[in-house]
Amino acid sequence: MWKHDAEMLMKSTATGKRKMGAAATSHTLLRLCFLAVCVPTINAAPTQVRTFCTASKVGDLEDSIQEVYQHSRDNRKEIGRLEGCQKGRRMGYKCYLVYNSIEDYAGASRKCMERGGRMAMPRDRKEQEALADYVKGFFHPGNWPVWLGINDLRSEGLYLFDDGTRVSYFQWRRHFLSSQPDGGRRENCVAMSSDDGDWWDHYCDRTMNYVCEFDDRVAL
Repeated sequence: MWKHDAEMLMKSTATGKRKMGAAATSHTLLRLCFLAVCVPTINAAPTQVRTFCTASKVGDLEDSIQEVYQHSRDNRKEIGRLEGCQKGRRMGYKCYLVYNSIEDYAGASRKCMERGGRMAMPRDRKEQEALADYVKGFFHPGNWPVWLGINDLRSEGLYLFDDGTRVSYFQWRRHFLSSQPDGGRRENCVAMSSDDGDWWDHYCDRTMNYVCEFDDRVAL
């Protein structure tokens, strides 16, 4: 029976690839791994067949699952990085890509990392101006804020990039009615206005669009 099941799963692998891509293929591979480590044995009653997995084989299965999972993560990151550099805006070795879907700060950070990047971290005037120009063109003629990879969650007033390094260049909104940052301990995450590129502090649980950056020098 187990051989028949394995054959059926092998036949379904091609269909899985066509219909659902890597997710279906990974699922099929895991099921094949399970069938491969289970050995058919005959009980005292000749008509009764059961399967059992030895402890060592279970360990092999766990290793296989972990390997498939890691390959899947690496593939998602590499695809995300390539997409970022093909569809987004290049600036030196960096590639910026706007994602027109709303997330809170933590969610946006997680999404960027899953794609093999981080939230945008403009480190100087040149990067800031290039990023602001790209974001403005993306949302023109509207004005929508986008998350940047900047926050002072660790300590009030100490702004860090999403990778933990310290921010040394700032582009805060300066206006007699609304100079930034003005949120104190309540607003600890930074967003960029798409119309002028100025930075504003916001509640971190607010949802908005976001920008990821990718390092074009990295190849997984």
